Amino acid sequence: MFYTYIKQYYTFTEKDKNEAVKMLNQFLSVSMICREEGILGLENLETENPYLKKAIELIVDGVDEKIISEIFEKYIIFGNHTSLEVLELLLIKEGAAAVSRGDATNIIYLKLAPFIGIEENQNIYKEFTDNK
Repeated sequence: MFYTYIKQYYTFTEKDKNEAVKMLNQFLSVSMICREEGILGLENLETENPYLKKAIELIVDGVDEKIISEIFEKYIIFGNHTSLEVLELLLIKEGAAAVSRGDATNIIYLKLAPFIGIEENQNIYKEFTDNK
């Protein structure tokens, strides 16, 4: 039902998807920090995005993935956001839940990439890992 709402009210342009790649990469970084340093490694992670900051706080506090998803669904539904902001919030919602679950970085990539068009962005994960 939630994704039906999204599809009904939002259309994501190629520009939105290209901009959202930054958020996907940020979540890949969050995942890698968790894998290498543990969840507490996120405590000092700096970000200007208030929603990403909130997601990181929830992950560090050990909030259940379902609650994280519910919180971000409400931000999306009851906020006044552009299509790009909604796309980024979707990535944060799904990425935070996956990190909270302890999913591997490549699995998180596979869960987030469809939001921005996996066919067009199939090399993002390879490029991301090559640059680390």
